[in-house]
Amino acid sequence: MPAPYDTDTTANELVNDYNHLIKDKVVLTTGVSSGSLGGFFVRSIAKAKPAWLILGARNAEKLQQTASDIVTAYPDVKVRKLKVDLGSLRVCVMQLPR
Repeated sequence: MPAPYDTDTTANELVNDYNHLIKDKVVLTTGVSSGSLGGFFVRSIAKAKPAWLILGARNAEKLQQTASDIVTAYPDVKVRKLKVDLGSLRVCVMQLPR
């Protein structure tokens, strides 16, 4: 059972406690622009070595920055970028390699 959490709990503590649920999994997260809460989230869970991080964001430049930061810090984590506009019904979906 994980430790009790409160407002002082850090992302590193959560990643340490839930590492076994993240490692070797595929994690899809939207809103991962550089400097955003989503960007911080994916950089934090990259420490747990998921098999894939699929990163979605509206701004291609900020998305690229987040992806580059993760690849630099965690070269073993595979990253795919997905530019999405969730305000539109027309979404481009990329196919992942098998």
